[in-house]
Amino acid sequence: MMIYCENCHAPIVEDSAKCPYCGALNAVGGEKQYMEQLYDIKKDVEELSVSPVREYRREIGKPGCVIRVTVLVTAVLTACVGLLFFWHKMDGS
Repeated sequence: MMIYCENCHAPIVEDSAKCPYCGALNAVGGEKQYMEQLYDIKKDVEELSVSPVREYRREIGKPGCVIRVTVLVTAVLTACVGLLFFWHKMDGS
């Protein structure tokens, strides 16, 4: 849609922030461009906030898995040693 510049009265596109002829500001077009840029920035920030959380969880998961395996192996070994002592006592009595 075409509108006319308030300064030089030249026809300009409604979405343009400035008049291409005299450089006067077009409030409607400027606001529209500003809101589009603001929306793009908001989208970028939201993408950035999700990515570090994903990375953090992935990095935390690695040591957590190692700890779980270590505890499991320790528990199994402790149970085996306990059974060996129990059987040894039973054979000795």
